[in-house]
Amino acid sequence: MNKATVILDRDFYIGDTDEKLFSSFVAPLGRCIYSGLYEQGHPKADENGFRTDVLEYTKALNLTLNRFPGGNYTSTYHRVLVLGPAALLDRLTFVFAKRGKTICIGGFDMDKGFMGTNVVVQIGILVHDIEQAAQDYADFLGVDKPEILMTGTLEQAGTRYLGQSSKARTKQAFFKVGPAIDIELLEPDREPSTWRADLDAKGEGVHHIAFQVKGMQEQIALFERNGMPLLQKGEYPGGRYAYMDAGKTLKTIVELLEND
Repeated sequence: MNKATVILDRDFYIGDTDEKLFSSFVAPLGRCIYSGLYEQGHPKADENGFRTDVLEYTKALNLTLNRFPGGNYTSTYHRVLVLGPAALLDRLTFVFAKRGKTICIGGFDMDKGFMGTNVVVQIGILVHDIEQAAQDYADFLGVDKPEILMTGTLEQAGTRYLGQSSKARTKQAFFKVGPAIDIELLEPDREPSTWRADLDAKGEGVHHIAFQVKGMQEQIALFERNGMPLLQKGEYPGGRYAYMDAGKTLKTIVELLEND
């Protein structure tokens, strides 16, 4: 049988170990996460819900990386069942504390993407003449021409465009082209809206792709923290929508849809 010999010499020096080699993690044990590092509504919580006083203490540890969640949260069970639906928007969240400056950034659920879903449910297309466009699509798809609808009034929809109330409305026509996806044709009126702005500036064509989400306000905040601001929002019977400007990264507008 082979034997190995290990010789330890405390005076044998190779070099210093860079402090950036080491990191730490936090896990949902006791008050470590909730009502500890993360507590929405606390007087010392920032806009993302992180306790600024706790983060100051974290800085003193001089950690390169402090990761949440700790351990393996991706293979054997679903995080939301363990951490709860408010688990930092069910996203991996990393807290960096380096050189005395703490920065919080959000990652995402690798199984479901940035929003918790990767299923496109709608493609929106702007047109000048919805009657003609709807007939053209009906002929192309070999289906009946759909009913032309109109979005609600300001009182019904509560439409806000670029932070201001707007009386904007748009005609709509929907074609179901798959088990879970529609093509939506849009002919807007002349009131200020993302529909009218894009139709005037870019002409007819794709306006947005849409996703069904939960937690509209949290989703809007998530997009805005990641450089995709809110353009327009409103309500429809049984739900609400928000258009997020994802042009710089995704080259289009993303519509968020939340049904009651």
